[in-house]
Amino acid sequence: MLPKQAHLYYLLGRAYCMAGKYDLAVQVLPIFSELRPKNPQADLELGFALEKLCPPRGECEKITTKQVWQRAGVLPEHLIANGEAARKKEDFSQAIDWYRRAEAMGADLRSTIAFVRYQAALKEGREEEAYTALEEAVRTDTGWANADLRFFGWYRYGQWWYEKLGNFEISSEIMHQVIRMFPETPSSKFILSEAYRYIGYSNYYKGNFYDAIFYFNRALEIESKNGWAKIGLGKALYEKGNPNVNEIERIFLEALEFHSQNLSLWRDVIYFWKQKNQNDFFELTCEKAAQKEIVIDLCNG
Repeated sequence: MLPKQAHLYYLLGRAYCMAGKYDLAVQVLPIFSELRPKNPQADLELGFALEKLCPPRGECEKITTKQVWQRAGVLPEHLIANGEAARKKEDFSQAIDWYRRAEAMGADLRSTIAFVRYQAALKEGREEEAYTALEEAVRTDTGWANADLRFFGWYRYGQWWYEKLGNFEISSEIMHQVIRMFPETPSSKFILSEAYRYIGYSNYYKGNFYDAIFYFNRALEIESKNGWAKIGLGKALYEKGNPNVNEIERIFLEALEFHSQNLSLWRDVIYFWKQKNQNDFFELTCEKAAQKEIVIDLCNG
């Protein structure tokens, strides 16, 4: 066999893999690697063939996926990157497969895998299972794919305590922890703003209006278009006493302008004015909603 014919062994190995004949693929792919020792292609393909031949991790008696991938220069971070790409596409089962491969190569991804199980369960509407997996990810708190994912995982945990369990005290404690672990990446800034916003609402519902104002303002310093933080700020300013109602209306309308199609924001503001018997502002906001063809049942009596 002349060296220029080496690629035929690679093509034959791939053909065997596609046909499901992994035992034959494992025989021919190493020949390519012997003839082209600086080319990792066959070893990469061989690793996948070994996974199929000796599931789940390709730990065959004479050779393993880990051995051939190490020979090819594959590092855990390469496999983690593939996992993150799959996770962001919401291909959660594929993501976990990549993370498991990275673990077989020596990485610790316990929290990452638990968090992806949470995302998968949540997407499929299995909320109790989702929360259990999320709690496991945070309580384990080791083996995160990166600092951004850890930050996001803790944030979702604090959000769960607030939105689903209604425990503002614990949510606030978790969000303080989220703020301390901010990874200083631009993609995470809105989550940081949201963490401050949740702490603001936790204080608002406990009647700590001055603290609430501080945290809402902090949220808006980070992200000026955080609509719920703006509305929270307006509410807290009203509740602390002697409100400048026109200024609060301006804050509300600014938030609604940023998010003009967000029905929940419109409904929240309109309900607030009705609850406070501020009929002029109630009617004004209803009129603005109607101008944007937004239908709010509350406005129709």
